[in-house]
Amino acid sequence: MSSDRYQKLVRQIDRLCETLDEARSPLVPEVTRLQGWFQTEILGTDFADLDSRSQSYTTEIHKQLRLLATDAAFLQSARQETTQAQRRAQIRDRLSTMRRYCNVILGKDE
Repeated sequence: MSSDRYQKLVRQIDRLCETLDEARSPLVPEVTRLQGWFQTEILGTDFADLDSRSQSYTTEIHKQLRLLATDAAFLQSARQETTQAQRRAQIRDRLSTMRRYCNVILGKDE
């Protein structure tokens, strides 16, 4: 397993958090880019080398990324300020969950 890839994933998740905090930054293209990177760099190379626990967490990260894409699309289409705030909070929670999963894989959070 290459921990460098998961550390890079954590950095990209943190970058998405920053993008989320910017007023009108387009989140959908960033999420799409992250999904493609994850598919190529983690699922395409490391997945078979992971132990079963790490494979489970990686599968969950993949699921969270798919849900994140949906959340980002809903945020983009939200017009009400309260709805936008709810969507942003939901996205922050999802990003936090993915970060925790990465930390477990990296052995930083048991």
